[in-house]
Amino acid sequence: VEVPEGDVKKGAKLFKAKCAQCHTCEKGGNAKQGPPLYGVMGRTSGTYDGFAYSESNKNAAIVWSDKHMFEYLVNPKKYMPGTKMVFAGVKKAGERADLCTYMLAQAMSAFGPYALLSGVGRTAAAAGRRIAFLFALVCHCFAMSGEPSCAERPPVQGTLQDSKLRKKKKDVKKGAKLFKAKCAQCHTCEKGGNAKQGPPLWGVMGRQSGTLEGFAYSEANKSSGIIWSDKHMFEYLVNPKKYIPGTKMVFAGVKKAGERADLCAYMIGQA
Repeated sequence: VEVPEGDVKKGAKLFKAKCAQCHTCEKGGNAKQGPPLYGVMGRTSGTYDGFAYSESNKNAAIVWSDKHMFEYLVNPKKYMPGTKMVFAGVKKAGERADLCTYMLAQAMSAFGPYALLSGVGRTAAAAGRRIAFLFALVCHCFAMSGEPSCAERPPVQGTLQDSKLRKKKKDVKKGAKLFKAKCAQCHTCEKGGNAKQGPPLWGVMGRQSGTLEGFAYSEANKSSGIIWSDKHMFEYLVNPKKYIPGTKMVFAGVKKAGERADLCAYMIGQA
């Protein structure tokens, strides 16, 4: 499903008109008839602490993304049979895109060390599809692997969970130069780039490890179940062989936290 580009401001107005009777979407908003939706993108369905979800919602195990939400809003009861949500749906694709963009913007507000990259707060046309992947910066979407979320994993020294590094401005241009110097021998990162010794990394953020069609991954990579986000990539780049034991990747790693942050920012920009 391709989600059209949306407009944050239009989405905010639509949310107020169509959703605010049952939901809040601002920071600190309370539950109403439905759960608070602040930071919903990247959250697993039925997991907001303290809200009495239907069993169907809890069992769906959907990790909310713009694509899930875009389809769900057409007809919630059809998309999630058994849900308690009483809502006729939003039939116009443009309106659903605006709502999704608004909720993504709120996710960036909730977690966003890269909010400046997203174009959040302005019309989303300039950001386009990149916004759809920005939630991967903060999502805890490892349900497919059964792996604990980033929030549950103990942080390593210098991770993006560290407040000092979160406040540090990430530099996409520096990341591009670092990629060329340290990664381009084995990987491409531009749209349409071919596989080299390693797989193409265009759009890697939000992709499950070992799933790019046509590339011969190691069994370790295919079975790791990692869904690449900035947090995974940031830690992985310290020592790939330690992070995924058995990987075929031969790379000494990037020890400087700032350089890893810049590389992550660049790869997110290429999503």
